[in-house]
Amino acid sequence: MFLLSDLPELISDYHKGDVDWMTTYCVLLRLIGDHEVEEIMTELSPELTSLFAHSLREEFGGDFSQPVIWIDTAGGDPPNRDQIVARIQRWLME
Repeated sequence: MFLLSDLPELISDYHKGDVDWMTTYCVLLRLIGDHEVEEIMTELSPELTSLFAHSLREEFGGDFSQPVIWIDTAGGDPPNRDQIVARIQRWLME
């Protein structure tokens, strides 16, 4: 299970090239199950903040009522997708 306190390691691994963007994005999506988007954004590097915000707007900013998200479940318990979508939509409305 990945925790918010593990973000510095993820950020470091991403910038070193040890972790790709898709893996990073999946981890960040899972974190939204336990934390608000803005809380996660404040912990990211400027580059990752920009990438993450762009990806969320691209995937969830459209005019649709039931977004379909894929989140890797290999990291533990399945995420609460409804809660993740609700938090992202709240963030988009701010």
